Amino acid sequence: MNLDQITAVFKGSSGDATKQMYDLLEKIEPLGPVAVNLLRAVKTSVRAKRYRRGPGHITESYRRKNWSIGNACKLLDARKPAPFTWGWGIDKMAKGRGDPHFNVVYFDLPTGQVSFHINGRREGPDYPGEWDRAIGTSPVRICAWAAYVFAGTNPEPAAARVAAAALSDAIVETTFPRAEQIEPVDLFNGEGL
Repeated sequence: MNLDQITAVFKGSSGDATKQMYDLLEKIEPLGPVAVNLLRAVKTSVRAKRYRRGPGHITESYRRKNWSIGNACKLLDARKPAPFTWGWGIDKMAKGRGDPHFNVVYFDLPTGQVSFHINGRREGPDYPGEWDRAIGTSPVRICAWAAYVFAGTNPEPAAARVAAAALSDAIVETTFPRAEQIEPVDLFNGEGL
């Protein structure tokens, strides 16, 4: 699959297309299973931030995100050396305000850093770097990296980051609208409320 196809599946709501993409990617060892879990984590996280229908949907999305992050961490922790730098840090501001999601896991993909706040630390090392302060870039960076995994390449980080940055503005604006721009949808029949 190429980046356009991955992005279409990512922004779409077809469970069958998403499962098919995950199944194909899962078979690409050794990075495919990690990519599946990062895609699932970011897709469910983006969806949870947009849900307006009951706390059950939001809770389930974050449960799936946490489960996916745990899977990615297990896979990466078992690989020595890891294919890229990753690890755990603490969001001191979140911890200071009593937010239980103060643990942050960072993944330095060739397409750029992605990070997730999570309710508890999982397997893995301490992160040796700092947050890159880029907000809202995880979907684009993970989708771009998944395209490289599908292509069987692991690009040099500098070149991959330039390519992802060039795509970022256009994809984020057209693919991942802000919550206030989204019409509420009945999740059971797909129609606007």
